[in-house]
Amino acid sequence: MAVSWTTAGQAAQFAANVATVVALVYAAITLNNSSNDAKIASSVKVLEQGNKIEADYRDGKAEAREIVAFYYQVFLYRRMDRLVDDVYVPVNRSLCKFMTSDPRAKEYWARDSAQYDPKFVEFVNKQPDPKLC
Repeated sequence: MAVSWTTAGQAAQFAANVATVVALVYAAITLNNSSNDAKIASSVKVLEQGNKIEADYRDGKAEAREIVAFYYQVFLYRRMDRLVDDVYVPVNRSLCKFMTSDPRAKEYWARDSAQYDPKFVEFVNKQPDPKLC
């Protein structure tokens, strides 16, 4: 049985379409893996920065404004979906307790909160009682 040029062309077009779909699926999987890797890298960075700034604050080497700036960074990373939940949740809880119970943080926030993004200000101002963080 002879195959016409039209049938051969249709078969080739179908094969090209399938190859395109396979390539797009592969690219999506690769991109998703890269995105997850970036999220994990950002999360590790946040943990390292958080541990350092907490130790510095405890030792008197950091000011409340530095902790608030770190909290703002965490807030932005979360808003951009760059943190894994396993890191964000405990970091946010710790920072919530800091913002709601540390006298220096409260003083700084009352004085300088207007310099931050209004969405961050709203987020911080909605933090619950320190016992609920």
